Amino acid sequence: MIDTTATPGIGLNRLWAPDVPVRPGPRPRITLEGITSAAISIARSQGIAGVSMPEIASILGCSKMALYRHITDKGDLVSAMVDAAFSETPPALREPFDWRAQFTAVWDYLITIYTREIWIADLPSDTNLLTPNHLSWLESSLAMFAHSQLAAADQLTLMQFVSNAAKGEALRQLGEQKSGHQFELWVRDSDDVLAPAVTRERFPLLTAATTGATADAEPKNAFILEMILSVVGSHFAALSAGEPSVEASNHEPTAASAAAPLDNASAE
Repeated sequence: MIDTTATPGIGLNRLWAPDVPVRPGPRPRITLEGITSAAISIARSQGIAGVSMPEIASILGCSKMALYRHITDKGDLVSAMVDAAFSETPPALREPFDWRAQFTAVWDYLITIYTREIWIADLPSDTNLLTPNHLSWLESSLAMFAHSQLAAADQLTLMQFVSNAAKGEALRQLGEQKSGHQFELWVRDSDDVLAPAVTRERFPLLTAATTGATADAEPKNAFILEMILSVVGSHFAALSAGEPSVEASNHEPTAASAAAPLDNASAE
């Protein structure tokens, strides 16, 4: 779970109150926006673990201590990074309303963000994700369920699942770009012990499923999205028909727990 009891840092407080000056007088040369931008540039090449105050200070040409006028610690900085990652305006509701089209727009929005900012997949589990931009995309996404019979808690759960799925798809796409998707290529490049052991004869189904694209196979991104749309559509139809819904969980997610797709929720 995300710790929502921790006191927000200097940076997160400024995200919620951007018009409050850091100090009287001219705008300082070092800003929260500049620090965040430098941190994201590092994370894109080195991952979130590579983000450090000394390296940010080196990029900005300032002392490490100067950064702490704008952020409390690295956790506070990571919250600001997430907020910047979700700075693009979320998909607006379209008229006439079509939930499948809206769902697809949200999916594409998340894929774009996660592909560009794949460091989000490695966020510490205690990252405070209650930032203006991150909550704005969640609020916008929940609006597409306004006329559905889906319980509010289930709406949050569904968006958590969709966000996790989009994150996984972004990771898969980047993995294919780096090393190719064929199982045989992975085996070929493995060590001398593994390569002879993983054979087509021993793992025929896995080899067939991962060796190249078949003529009738859909692009993976489209296939995953269509599977989600089909399941959600079936559930909506069942609710409309008055059929019993899946038994509700005793745990009702909050806005904070719905943010979990952006952290390492699987490790919790």
